[in-house]
Amino acid sequence: TEIPPIMLLPEKFALGSTTAKEMADFRTRRKNIDALKKSAISKFTEEFPSLKGNFGKINYIEYSPSDNFISILNSQNKLYLSNKSSLESKLISENALISSFSPDSKKIAFITDKKEMVIYDLTAEKTAILNIGATADSALAWHKNSEYLFIKYSSDLYLLEGNDLPPINLQLISSGIEKYQYIQEKNVLYLLKGGSLYNLGRL
Repeated sequence: TEIPPIMLLPEKFALGSTTAKEMADFRTRRKNIDALKKSAISKFTEEFPSLKGNFGKINYIEYSPSDNFISILNSQNKLYLSNKSSLESKLISENALISSFSPDSKKIAFITDKKEMVIYDLTAEKTAILNIGATADSALAWHKNSEYLFIKYSSDLYLLEGNDLPPINLQLISSGIEKYQYIQEKNVLYLLKGGSLYNLGRL
């Protein structure tokens, strides 16, 4: 029997006092390339050489936290995974909408146009498919332990267990969320709700 890391969560989250009021939006800084709309990749940085592959028109590029992998999502929703050491690229999905690397760089999660959450294991090269009705606007963020993901459906924010072992555990954190941001380094979750910014730490 495989037992993943276990997180004890309260039945109901208390948002506490607001961090800031009358807010319309918020964001945090992150050291990566968010988007690059080109038909080919010649060079990323002075340290990173050219990649092999014809990716078409690129909508989004993301580095893994270890910088060993790069995900490339093109305008046709094809998701490619490139290995920094070999510079080889392979197609891992033909219908991906958004994707995100886990903090330990061992997994990449992405949502498909079939409303599936797919978790691809980079080391074992296998996939776990969770049929949870996810959509393109279901914002994803990995918990720092690389075993759970935050996922937002419409205005509801959940914490999802990141494997396909039944049952699929989905814990509601709060409803009426306009936006959220999880800071892995601090293990802090920020929520924008009703014009107020909340800070949930120690998750």
